[in-house]
Amino acid sequence: MGDVKKLCENVYQQLSKIILVSKIYIFSGLGVDKRVFDNIDFGTKSPEFIDWISPLKNESLAEYSKRISENMKSEKPILIGPSFGGIVATEISKIRTAF
Repeated sequence: MGDVKKLCENVYQQLSKIILVSKIYIFSGLGVDKRVFDNIDFGTKSPEFIDWISPLKNESLAEYSKRISENMKSEKPILIGPSFGGIVATEISKIRTAF
């Protein structure tokens, strides 16, 4: 888990130099929860941890990702996620036109 923390912190530091961050959304992996990010300093930004929702029967990954992102109000967020959380974050970035 230490490697995941280091990777996420590095990604955040690099992106924050390039992008004006309005909001950070974090998707945990299926085998870990938000505690994996406890030692990451997000500076003045306060990330929002997205809770998993139950998938619907025969729901595709793209449909699930769209549904889980419906309450994300920021136009240009940074999406962070290890493991399955990263897969969902990638799917969300594909369907949101603001990226």
